[in-house]
Amino acid sequence: MKKLVLLLSFFLSVVLVIAQPNTNYIDYHKHIILAEQQFLYYNTPSGAINKYKEIFSKWDRPFAKDCFVALQLACMMRDTASATYFFEKCFENGVEWNTVLVSEHVQQLFYNLAYKKVIGKLYNKHNGIYLRTIDTAYRNIVRAMFAREVKLRGKAEYGPNGRSETLVAHWLKLEDSNMYALVNMIQNKGFPGEKRVGFYYYDQVDIDKSGLPKWDTYPLTRVFLSSHVATMFFHHRCGYQLLKGELMQAVVEGELHPREYALMYEWSHAYFMEKHWDDEFHIYKCESGKWEQRYNFYLSPWYHSNDTMLVNQHRLEIGISSLEHDEKKKQYAIENRLYLFFGMFQKI
Repeated sequence: MKKLVLLLSFFLSVVLVIAQPNTNYIDYHKHIILAEQQFLYYNTPSGAINKYKEIFSKWDRPFAKDCFVALQLACMMRDTASATYFFEKCFENGVEWNTVLVSEHVQQLFYNLAYKKVIGKLYNKHNGIYLRTIDTAYRNIVRAMFAREVKLRGKAEYGPNGRSETLVAHWLKLEDSNMYALVNMIQNKGFPGEKRVGFYYYDQVDIDKSGLPKWDTYPLTRVFLSSHVATMFFHHRCGYQLLKGELMQAVVEGELHPREYALMYEWSHAYFMEKHWDDEFHIYKCESGKWEQRYNFYLSPWYHSNDTMLVNQHRLEIGISSLEHDEKKKQYAIENRLYLFFGMFQKI
């Protein structure tokens, strides 16, 4: 296994030296994989910290989740100087104060109240600057669309009188109209992703760990740091089919994380593998297309490929770590009380 990792690291390094910097965020994500290998395979968090610094110095807008991972490692190592640097990177890229407080390693450093006060001032400075970099009007439109969809779905499925077929029809009609409005906006304004409108954030939510015995010691809070519109694409079976090119372009531009792209891709293709109760309600129809890429991201393992070499190849092509890497990351998160996976389904 170690030889395989060394070969993969060498291959990634060669490819990334040849590639032009700061143009394609798939290269950025491949660098992040190398940083994660430092603590997952070589047990050198300090090496990972240095690698993260190198990456963040070369890319103007690193992903918020990567800044938060690097921050946790620095705090875990009690490396105050590096932690200060990563706090700054977190706040520059939109990580909220309440999010950093979720980490018990951050809280350990904040026992020093003078240091916490210094970091609080950094947050006030950089959060204000960050908020001026995003398209607030576009963000508000997208958030309002999603809020209406979630609210109507709740009334349709969980109203005081139980499920309402009339409201279900209205809810799915709204899903259709939201998606087609999004298609028009994305084609005209670009994908409303992390750099353009910020990421999905609301109060942290406890995870239901029933049926997940291996997560018994996992931090029991979801931290999102993921795309505003991703869930709308998960809900709508035609979302990926309508915007294939635009979604991949969003990955290249750093607006959409490749892991979210993979989940959208497989969610859409898996939907068409069987007949669904809501087919008759949708006004707009679309075809699945051939399921050519395999990422093993879809929530149901029934649709996962057993060809792990092919899966890992397809993952690497768009900047996603291997299946083995992800398993190591889950275990490392449990053992070290770290947040290393994000989003609604802890897949990002």
